[in-house]
Amino acid sequence: MHLRPAVVVTAASPAFKRIVRQSAQGLVLKPLLHAYLYEAKFPDRFDVTFHKAGQPRRPDGWFHPSTHPTMDARQLYYYLTDPDGWEAERLSYESRMAVTMGSAVHGFIEACIRFGGWFVPLEGDCPACGRPHGTGEGQCDEYGAADPAVGSRGHMDGVLDIPGWGRGVFEFKCLAPETRISMADGSLLPASAVAAGDMILGWDEETDTLAPRAVQQIWDNGTVPVWTVETREGRRVAVTDEHPFWTRRGWVFAKELVAGDLVKVGGGSNWIKTPVGYDLDEARFLGVMVGDGSLTSQRSSFKVSVADTGILDSVRRYAASVGCDVNYEGRGVDYHFSRSDKSRPNQINALIKREGMVGSTSWTKHVPPSVWTAGPDAWIAFLSGYFDADGTVVTRGSYPHISWASVNRPLLEECQILLGYLDVRASIMRVRGRYKGQEHISWRLLIRDAIAVMRVQKILKLESAKAIALAAMVLKQPKPHHLTAVQGWEKIKQVSEGLARPTIAIEVEGGVHVTEGIVTHNTGGRAEFISDLDLDWFKENHAVYYAQVQEYLRMSGYGKAIVLFASLSYPWKLTEIHVPYDHGFAQQTVEKFELVRAHVAMGTPPDPCCALKSAKAKACPALSCPVKAIR
Repeated sequence: MHLRPAVVVTAASPAFKRIVRQSAQGLVLKPLLHAYLYEAKFPDRFDVTFHKAGQPRRPDGWFHPSTHPTMDARQLYYYLTDPDGWEAERLSYESRMAVTMGSAVHGFIEACIRFGGWFVPLEGDCPACGRPHGTGEGQCDEYGAADPAVGSRGHMDGVLDIPGWGRGVFEFKCLAPETRISMADGSLLPASAVAAGDMILGWDEETDTLAPRAVQQIWDNGTVPVWTVETREGRRVAVTDEHPFWTRRGWVFAKELVAGDLVKVGGGSNWIKTPVGYDLDEARFLGVMVGDGSLTSQRSSFKVSVADTGILDSVRRYAASVGCDVNYEGRGVDYHFSRSDKSRPNQINALIKREGMVGSTSWTKHVPPSVWTAGPDAWIAFLSGYFDADGTVVTRGSYPHISWASVNRPLLEECQILLGYLDVRASIMRVRGRYKGQEHISWRLLIRDAIAVMRVQKILKLESAKAIALAAMVLKQPKPHHLTAVQGWEKIKQVSEGLARPTIAIEVEGGVHVTEGIVTHNTGGRAEFISDLDLDWFKENHAVYYAQVQEYLRMSGYGKAIVLFASLSYPWKLTEIHVPYDHGFAQQTVEKFELVRAHVAMGTPPDPCCALKSAKAKACPALSCPVKAIR
């Protein structure tokens, strides 16, 4: 390819800024090409190499992404072991025309991208063919990828590097390391603890529900300014300035949010179910211990302070179920636990240790790990026990409400997220008072919306006297404190810019995830919300291309590929599709390759073979198999 001297477009040039603005809508290559086509800044000469259709690559002992993608294991076995008998599918007239026109369009697009200086330069030897990179005789001018472990190799079209535009072609929006992510099993993890392959909680915009999503890659975004977004209900999220939030006016960057904006909070619990046989009394007991348990004792038994007979009965019921007695301390309202059978370990002590609660105080207690992952019934049981212990029902005044009280804000934030999963809206409020002559700060988790109060009264299973007070409150039909039209949304209180800190970017399947209970997006590009980028259409109608792309991504280690489709009909249309790395798909491919390599070494074809589609497959050695050879 011969190009005239080019001026590399930089992040400071007007042309690049226009591209970035358009790319913020999710597209990258189309606006880039648009800039050159409409402003006549494309090269005046470029070469196109046509590959004659109908002459596929001959088998050479390697798997090639351009020929093997959708073959089953048995077909791949004969592809490698019987090259003389292999016949590829012949292309129709339309297919040959598509290959011819595709070559021309491919050459032109590559010329424009090279002219703009977006390709990563080729250096060293090609991983696929072993030849030195270059344009001379005996050199390779393509991007290679190879995995000798499974015998796969091939050449890619190119790798983009757009200066100033994030990693590759997307700007992954980032989080402070301590910002908590909702995992698919219901638990919370700080962003710093999330790893590629983890399943986190995403958001399905079409159904308006939570749904599991796979983490595809984790990026270290370096040290950059971090903004704090806070809602009126007390949720706080630490993100970079252009981290998008789902609002009533669409996706909005953190720095562009204003007080009063409504942001979506994750609600609904359809993605996880309480396991059959899970002990809900245990979850309730843990709630009581988080509220009124003394877990710092150095004795052989932990204590609980209970004054309400209903709570005490529930504690005794659970203790008896695990072979323990509840013993009065002889003063106040304190009780400790002992073994009914001295030959067996104290199961309550074992539970507290298993949940990592030993030594925790009122300031350091958390929702136990087992409760997070046990589903809605367990969440309700835990919150019920915690409310019995530390809850309050306030029926006086203009706005009756219920609340949990604690000096431990992180604990209440976790309970707020659990309530959100259960479609109950709750707010965190600071309470300033005095204790032993000193200023004392505590917190309350409040529910004061009429709809939320009625729902929480319906789902909580209280065993204390508070159950009667809560039922009486609902009968009085308290005046709503918030408009019911904004259920599932919270208003922004303030957005503030902070100091530069280390940040982490989490690349998620589908792009949308739940951060501190709020629905956010992990990229500046809104790829999944633009009709031009229809990944499902691509997977369904071009399964071979999709498999080919996934194999190149697996071997190269890149997280995303861009596929351009040019129509042959009038009006001419160019479609841009962003294909993220599919870890599960790649794992299946690797397992298939390993199976085939093992059978090649043994000299026996893999079974079963009833899914054969190739017109040149061998007959199955199993006499009962209906598949016959076609030679």
